[in-house]
Amino acid sequence: MARSHNLADLLELLAGADPDRPALVAGDRRLTYGELNERAGRIGHHLAAAGVEPGEHVAILAHNRVEWIESMLGAYKVRAVPIPVNFRYVADELRHVLYDSDSVALIEVALKAHPDVYDAVVVGLPDERFGQRVAAAVAPAPGAAPTLERLAEHCRSRMAGFKVPRELRLVDAVQRSATGKSDYTWARSVFAGATSPRT
Repeated sequence: MARSHNLADLLELLAGADPDRPALVAGDRRLTYGELNERAGRIGHHLAAAGVEPGEHVAILAHNRVEWIESMLGAYKVRAVPIPVNFRYVADELRHVLYDSDSVALIEVALKAHPDVYDAVVVGLPDERFGQRVAAAVAPAPGAAPTLERLAEHCRSRMAGFKVPRELRLVDAVQRSATGKSDYTWARSVFAGATSPRT
């Protein structure tokens, strides 16, 4: 059976033919076809390493921005199906969409777009004042030392304020299931015993 082609295949052809040609403009961000292909390839490799198989669904939680396009193309590179998730959804809506779409992985673009972040998982923790607070377990990029302040500032320009992490733990690696899903039980255990946000 002949292999079907998708947008990622077209991107690779264009990047090979004219890598320095402008491909994407979003505000003050500009990427050439070569840069876009390289960044999408990194996401595709990450998804494949996490166990995402062709035909499986990958949810993308992000604003309409460069990283959303990179994530969509990265999913296409491994023959997965990108599922757009509205960044305005609250926790109950997110749970419904992720379950109903049968997604095996979630790309949380805002946090992972930071250059100091290699991988991350975001969870909700009980909070005496607000009922729940957002916390992030982050595996740093090689040689990086991300701080809560830098990551929070980065996220505030990309998502609603109540979704910005208020607590951070650095980990060697983010634990995932064989299908690439974040292990939220493990993630919450990283914060076990915490009663107030880390500042």
